[in-house]
Amino acid sequence: MNGFSELSFDFTKGIASIRSSLLVILDKWWETHPLPWDEIDAITQCMMQMMAFKIRSLEVSLEGMPLVPNGKQQTLHVDFSTAAAIVRSIYEMAFIFHHIFVATENEDERDILLYIWKIKGYSNRQAIPIPEEMKIQKQQNEETIESLKNRVRDILKRISITPEAKHEIEDVIKKGHILKGYRFRKTNGVITKFESVALSESNSFINSDLIDGTYTFLSYQSHPSYLGIEQFGSISNPRQYNYEKINYLFPACFFASKFTNDACTILSDGVVIKKETVPNPFATINILSCI
Repeated sequence: MNGFSELSFDFTKGIASIRSSLLVILDKWWETHPLPWDEIDAITQCMMQMMAFKIRSLEVSLEGMPLVPNGKQQTLHVDFSTAAAIVRSIYEMAFIFHHIFVATENEDERDILLYIWKIKGYSNRQAIPIPEEMKIQKQQNEETIESLKNRVRDILKRISITPEAKHEIEDVIKKGHILKGYRFRKTNGVITKFESVALSESNSFINSDLIDGTYTFLSYQSHPSYLGIEQFGSISNPRQYNYEKINYLFPACFFASKFTNDACTILSDGVVIKKETVPNPFATINILSCI
C-alpha cells in the first residue's frame, strides 16, 4: 500500500454508538439527578431521549423490508425518502438546540430565543382547527402565547439593545410560524441587530464544510418529488442499497454527535457524566466532538 494505511469508518456502527452513548449518559444522569429538575435540564434530557428515538427509527428504516411476503429470501428494499425525513429531523433538532442553548452568550439571550421557540410552537397549535368543546383550551393557549411575548418584552427593557434590534425581535414574536434559528449581532456589547438563520445554513452550527448543502438534499429527498420516485425505482440490489445508505448515515452521525456533545455542555454535570460513561476516545461522539 505504498507506506500508507487506509482508515475506514463504519457509519452503521457509528450511529449505533451515538445512540448507546446517549442512553448511557441519560441513565447515569437520571440516577444522579432526581426530580425536580430546572427547565433547561428538563428540556435537554427530553430532547436527548427524542434524539435516541430518532436514531433508532433511522436504523430500522435502513434495515429495509421485503416487498413480496412469500417467506423466501429476497432483497430488502429501503424507502430512502423515509430515511431522509428522519435525518432531516435529527439535523433540525441539533440546529435548534445549538442556536438556543449553546450559541447564546448569556441567560437573557438564551431566554429570548427559548421564548420565541415556545411562541412559534404554541402559535402552530393555535392554527389547528378545533371542535367547539375545546375553545377553553384554545383560549388558554392564546394566554400562554401572550405571557411568553410579555416575558420577551420584559427582557428587552433591561438589556443593552438598539431600538432597531428591539423592533426586529418584536416583529418575530408577533408573526410567523416558520422554524428558524436566530443570532444577536453586537457592537461594543450592545445588540444592534437580530438576524434569522435559515435551517439550510449548516455552517452556523457545524464546524465543517463536509455537509454543506445536506439540508437541501434531505429536504428534496423527503418530499414526494419525481427524483425520489425515480431513485426508488432504480435501486434493485443489496449492493446499491448499501452504497446509498452512506448518504444518510454519514450526515446522521455528524448531526447526532453534534447534538449529543452540545447537550452534555448544557445538562447539569453533563460533561463530567459523559467522561465517566463514555471514556473511550474512539466512541463516535468523541471522535466527532471537534465539529
